[in-house]
Amino acid sequence: MHLGVLTTSWPSADRPWAGHFIRDHAEHLARAGHQVSVVALIWADQGGALVPDSVELNPAPAGGSVGPLKGRRGLNALASLRWTARQQRPDMWLCHWWPTILAAPRDRPCLGVLHGSDVDLLERMPRTVARWLARRCQIVAVSRSLSQRFDHLAGGSVPTLVHNMGARVSDGRPGEVGPLWWRRAQEARVLTVGRNHPDKGLSVARAVARNCPDLAWLVVCPSMGFGPHAVRSLMAQADVLVVPSLGGSGAASEGRPHVIAQGTVAGVPMVGGPNHAVRSAMRELGQIEVTSPGAAALDRAVHRALDESVVCRQRLTAHREAWDWESVARQWLPTLEQVASSGS
Repeated sequence: MHLGVLTTSWPSADRPWAGHFIRDHAEHLARAGHQVSVVALIWADQGGALVPDSVELNPAPAGGSVGPLKGRRGLNALASLRWTARQQRPDMWLCHWWPTILAAPRDRPCLGVLHGSDVDLLERMPRTVARWLARRCQIVAVSRSLSQRFDHLAGGSVPTLVHNMGARVSDGRPGEVGPLWWRRAQEARVLTVGRNHPDKGLSVARAVARNCPDLAWLVVCPSMGFGPHAVRSLMAQADVLVVPSLGGSGAASEGRPHVIAQGTVAGVPMVGGPNHAVRSAMRELGQIEVTSPGAAALDRAVHRALDESVVCRQRLTAHREAWDWESVARQWLPTLEQVASSGS
């Protein structure tokens, strides 16, 4: 099957975090035997795109600097994606983030993939948009919570499909990645990875770290120069991975942060919450939930994870294969083949 992939986000030398799991998804679908042609939005200042040998990349030029896709910038981005996509003739389109469905040529079937931020956008729009998307194509969500939110908006009687996005294990030498003080720490090594956004709870993590001399706590943001490869190596060194996403009114909702999949395949004990979707993931994986906001609750959860680290690692063993990319790609194949055949 010739599979076309539409995405607004793709990794580059200067921005290795951007859409790195989309690249991994495309690569592993190609490994499964499909011809994969990607149409990705590429900014003028993004740097060289990182493309696997097995995947063809067709850049849709955005021009200017990387930034939010709002207003006219968003419309211009979709127009560029659509123009570039019209030059391709795949059997079907795999559209990451629902707005890219608007750029998919109508003469081929398509599959829309919901990741989280795009569902936040959808919830701010009239429900007719979600209902149109449900009629336009098959929708897949990358977590159960996202599926439920979309189904609520679309009002459909058939539940949205759910397929994981996988993660890679470390393929580097862990001892050579990360600041020297953390690598050589005698204290328990705690790791937090996330965007420097208030809803990610990094300030709470830093507050606990300042007041816990028994913990060597490293907080990593993409802006600090740590790409996915480096983060995988850091996870191989960590005693606990903390995902402190916040919840409550005013906070952005989470689908299933990709860092949880990374922690799962790394086999590192995890602490997550108080965001509800993150807590749900912790329950599913048998890890430690943060049940209430604030530094005190996070402190207790981290120390509990350290006390129960052997059990937490054992619980992850049963889930690691299900989140490995080889397994995840196989789970997607029947859905892709069904959608492609609907257009024949």
